[in-house]
Amino acid sequence: MADQVSALPAFLRWLEDHGVLAPKIEVRACAYGLGIFATEELSPEEPIVTLPKSLIVTYQQALSYQPFSGIFESYTGPSEYVVMLMLIHGRDNSACLWKPYFDLLPRVHSTTLFFSEAELSELEGTNLHLGTVGKREQLVKDFNEYILPLVHQHNETLLPSLITFDNFLWAHAVYWSRVLPVGQDRTPSLVPLCDILNHRYRAKISWFTGDTQYQFISGEKYNRGDEVFNNYGGKGNDQFLLGYGFTIPDNSEDSYYVHLGVRGDDESTFQKTRLLERFQTDGLGFGHYLHRNGVTDPLLASLRICVMTPSELYFAEQSPALSVVMHSINPRNELEMINALLALLNDRLSAIRGGVDPAADLALLDQDLIDQQLTPNQRNAIIYRVGQKQILLESIGDLRTRRQNYIQSLRESVDPACNISVSHFSSSLSLSTNDTRILEDWVNSNGGVCNIRTIPVDLSQFTAEQVRSARLRPTCQIALQDLSVGDIYARFPYSLLITSEKAKIWLSRQMGSTQDVFAKFQAAGADNIEQIQLMLFLIHHKFILKGKSPLATFFSTVPDALVSPLFLSEEELSTYPSMFAGFVAEILELQAMLMSEYRLLFPALSKTFKHVFPRKHYTMEMYTWAYLIVSSRSIRIMRNNKPEYCMIPMDLTNENPAFKYCHVWDEASSSLTLFSYESSLSKGDMVLFGVDNCVSCPDSAIVYGYLTANVDRTIPVKLFDLVEPNSFAELLLKANGLPLEHFLRAGVYPSTLLAALRVIVATVEEMESIRREPAVIGPSISEANESRALDKLKQLLSPLCSPPSAVQATTILDASAAKETTSLSVMDASEVDEFDVLIRDLCVLQADIANSVVGLL
Repeated sequence: MADQVSALPAFLRWLEDHGVLAPKIEVRACAYGLGIFATEELSPEEPIVTLPKSLIVTYQQALSYQPFSGIFESYTGPSEYVVMLMLIHGRDNSACLWKPYFDLLPRVHSTTLFFSEAELSELEGTNLHLGTVGKREQLVKDFNEYILPLVHQHNETLLPSLITFDNFLWAHAVYWSRVLPVGQDRTPSLVPLCDILNHRYRAKISWFTGDTQYQFISGEKYNRGDEVFNNYGGKGNDQFLLGYGFTIPDNSEDSYYVHLGVRGDDESTFQKTRLLERFQTDGLGFGHYLHRNGVTDPLLASLRICVMTPSELYFAEQSPALSVVMHSINPRNELEMINALLALLNDRLSAIRGGVDPAADLALLDQDLIDQQLTPNQRNAIIYRVGQKQILLESIGDLRTRRQNYIQSLRESVDPACNISVSHFSSSLSLSTNDTRILEDWVNSNGGVCNIRTIPVDLSQFTAEQVRSARLRPTCQIALQDLSVGDIYARFPYSLLITSEKAKIWLSRQMGSTQDVFAKFQAAGADNIEQIQLMLFLIHHKFILKGKSPLATFFSTVPDALVSPLFLSEEELSTYPSMFAGFVAEILELQAMLMSEYRLLFPALSKTFKHVFPRKHYTMEMYTWAYLIVSSRSIRIMRNNKPEYCMIPMDLTNENPAFKYCHVWDEASSSLTLFSYESSLSKGDMVLFGVDNCVSCPDSAIVYGYLTANVDRTIPVKLFDLVEPNSFAELLLKANGLPLEHFLRAGVYPSTLLAALRVIVATVEEMESIRREPAVIGPSISEANESRALDKLKQLLSPLCSPPSAVQATTILDASAAKETTSLSVMDASEVDEFDVLIRDLCVLQADIANSVVGLL
């Protein structure tokens, strides 16, 4: 500041000598450094400053700067770097036209690029911290790539002692904190005197560039003694602090940047990116800004796309209208979208220094007014992070309200038969047997919280419709007390959980090293090694250690026998009629995967580690059992910033898609908490957990042993067997963006599927026509081609169009009751009956959809 004040007289003389006109203003020191003040009244639209264009520092002026003659002939770097080099050199060159102006420029800057380590630490966990570190790294890279080669080639002009990185950083701060738009093309330029004007949001200003002059014009009245302001635009404190070195408390233009993404293992990344790009002009994409008025519709729409299942994405791609993603697609997608964004924002909030509550930061700022212990940079950093926390908290509150309202709307639309409430379970609540209380006692006595009790259910007291609609099971969870939205279902300390990390440690102790054992899985590209380790751990503790296991109480909640069609043999599955083909294919595919994994492990492990993996317990049936348990009870958490599979001692198989819960891993207390985020539960209400599925992927039927309500109502049609790899047809399909897996939905004409079939059934001549003119695929290639495509589609759908009749169902049930196979050691014959009803229901759903589509054809 003292340097600027001492350089001010020479600068003012320089302005006067070069014909700069500013008769009604003066430059003097103020709270922000230097400022411009009115010496007499200024009227609106009156020029404040008029100066010759020759005094404006531009890229072209820097190129023509005499000492730089010939230096930049082969330069390919950013144009502003040439101006920055001129700032550094001209400040040290007494013959430079602009030296009085350069001498006035501040030597010290307060942007985050100049923060000390202690000051920068106040920004930990914020976007600005990442942005500052990234910007410095980029400037170092650019200095080494663009500037140092020039210094080495022209070291007589660009003196190494002068062109240093510190000076380059100084020039960068000067340039970007002072440039103004000049001319019709708004070229960033340094305008002497005008760049001293400080910022006031909504200050009215304009400028005019003539042939020889530049004028800076006020758009409002100023009285004598008033400070005259520029308007840097509606910027948040992150931009002000990084670019100018100041902040504005309670800045209404503050924002918080979030970058969305898709899971690394998501095979639909390309399609999702393409769909986002289609709606880019409507604000959709991966990058979004949060403001103080809550989350935006384009952000929510973008995230709906990011969390889409293959079938949801398939139908969204076929719709040209933005409305397809601007509103709820279905409950699964909407709730996953809200939960994903809530998890992201909560993680971001907890990472910011100073705690999640901005009140502590505000108290720190108030205290600093008294004891003045903070540096100006630290104070600015705290002001900035207060704004970031406030935006995140307001957005989180907005999302929670949206979620509560949405779930309430789902509850209001639920079939009344699903509303099984306290009157149904009041008698069960009085149960006090050890079997029903052992879990809650164990959790509560080991530092946890359990407000849910697992109880047996007498299904005979309910009607068949209630059992089906409410998806009642032989056991269920009930609330032990009134639970409001956000109340805790249960909290489990890490010591009570079974996790993939614990399983890995246990295996390492038993086997020395697991690296060689699982190298075969890694070589095969398997991504479920953690799950497999958890399965081995589960079998050992459940069936070998039994009561001696330190987690015996946990394992007492895990059933010895399960109901799943995975236990049926291929021969048994082959007895089902052809209309079951899709479901049976899913089962066989999963059985083959499990068998492949099992054979990579056994009998090798049983031979090498007999005491750990006795063959009688590590059978294929037990391996399948463990897969089902882990699949139905696992939650993935981020512990110590690493993903970890975690099994909870609770049955999650009582399901209704309208009733949801969320889980939160708390690093500080090292515990997992299950929260309610539905409407309040009364004591004795059944606690339901959302399990998502669609007809096309009946995982709930396989993993959980029942068919859930189908929110997607689609069935898949796979064309892989109809197309030879690398054939002309496959190349045409790829070139026209036509997939080999399609989805059908009742009432929706299968235009994309038909387009693909037109290619598949095309003759060589027709394929050549498609290659020359792809548009012919849409309306139809020819009458003959269209007939072949329709016949092929009807052929594909015909096995699905006829649901099993009562006679067929009875025959299947009778046959099931008579089956006696080794699989019944795990699954009773009576439970097989349940599968036949389940599969029949599944095929009825498939038939409804298939018949609807055939009707459209």
